[in-house]
Formats: sequence, C-alpha cells, structure tokens
Amino acid sequence: MKLYVILFFLSPSITYAGNTQARICYSTARTHNKKPNSYLTQRSKRVPSLKILAGLAAVTYTASKDYKNTNLSVEIIEYLTLLDICKNDYTNGLIITAAQGKIEFIQDFIDLGASVETQTKLDQATPLLWATARNHLSIITTLQYNGANMHAVNIEKSNALMIGACYGHYDVCQYLIKQGININEQNQCKYSALMFAAISGQPSICKLLIDNGAFTELTNKNEKTALHLAAEKHVKINGHEQAKLERYENIMRILLDAKIKVAN
Repeated sequence: MKLYVILFFLSPSITYAGNTQARICYSTARTHNKKPNSYLTQRSKRVPSLKILAGLAAVTYTASKDYKNTNLSVEIIEYLTLLDICKNDYTNGLIITAAQGKIEFIQDFIDLGASVETQTKLDQATPLLWATARNHLSIITTLQYNGANMHAVNIEKSNALMIGACYGHYDVCQYLIKQGININEQNQCKYSALMFAAISGQPSICKLLIDNGAFTELTNKNEKTALHLAAEKHVKINGHEQAKLERYENIMRILLDAKIKVAN
C-alpha cells in the first residue's frame, strides 16, 4: 500500500514506474530515517525531491538511455532533463536553478553539497548574482539564509545592486539596499548602480537609489556622471520612440532635482 501511495505522489501519469522505482523511493526515504509516506508528504509542492528524481533517472538511464521516450509525466521529464544538464555536478545545478528560478530545488542542491559561493567560469557570477539578474527574489533570500555573500561581485566587479539596477528589478534592488549593500560602490569601469539605472532607462530605480543615498556626482572612468550617461542615451533615441524618450527625460529630471537639492 505504501508503495502505491509513493508512486501516486510522484505523478498520477507514471505508468512506467514499477517495483524498481518503488524500491528506490523507499530507500531514499529511509536515508532520512522516516517512513516513505511522511517523507514525501512533507514536500510543500507536488514536486519530488532531487534524491528521488536522481533515483528515477538512474533506473531510466539503465533501462532505456532515453527517458524522453518513456511514459513518465511531463513534469518528471522536465526535472530529469535538469538533472541531465547538471550531469551530477550539484554546484553547476545550483547556478542553473538559481538562474531559472526553480526555488523548489535550491535547498536540495545546497543540501547535496553545492557551494553558495560557486562562480561561473565565464563571468565569475555567483548563484546570487544570477538570481538577481533574473529577478528571483525568493531565491536571493534562500541563498542569503544559507550564507551567500550579499556583496559578491562578478568578473567586472559589479555587485548585485548594479545588476538589479541595470535590469530594472525594483523589488530586488529595494531588498538589497535594506540588506546594507554599498549603494555607491563602483565596478572596474567605475560605474555605480545609479549609472546603470540611468543608462538602462530605469527612472523608478534611479529615484529609489537617490532616496537611499546614491551620489549623483560620481563619475565613471570617462569622467561622466549618471546625468551625462542618461543625456547621451536620450539624444540617440529615435524620435518615434516616444515612451523611451519620456523615460530618459524623467531620469534626467530626477537627477537634476537631486543635484539641486545637494547644491542647496
């Protein structure tokens, strides 16, 4: 009876699963010193844990080497594909799931030994920086809870706030500011979060940063302020792109108002 409950939880459409998979599910639950039913029903969503998926994947690889041609449900195939991409490299898996926003897998990868401080080879971005770029606030908080460095930088020395400002992720930027990230930090090209927000056309984030102490007079390596960058972007916009023109005009107004307040 217990075996049927386990298999039903995984997916009502797993007609492929048999006694071998059931044994794997049972042994997986035993490693947690709990009965299979109680282990599985504690999951917050109807998504099986990585340990169970790894077991299913192992059986499938052995049986057919092509799990996409089995009768597993679409949901199970999606996550088996994720495991295949990770190729049993849990650190790589943590980066992928952070970027994709798969919150249900983040803690599993960490529990399996993935480091929250791992970096991609190309740009040296941590899972937290990837989650920031993709606007996954819940993953950022989970990584922070597990000890991730909120002040991590990539190969260009850009921190999470700079990345969030560039992509226009207001809630993420607001959260990072509350966590005490350096709002006026500059990367290797001396760009600040305010400069990134200005050049990428994010008026609401420009105001958020200024209201929280961003310096408007910081200059990049070319001696240009956020206002200079926004003005340069504005003159390059096609006259027919009215919405974009108005956005940059709003940014310049915000920056000028801030400059006047500082002067007074």
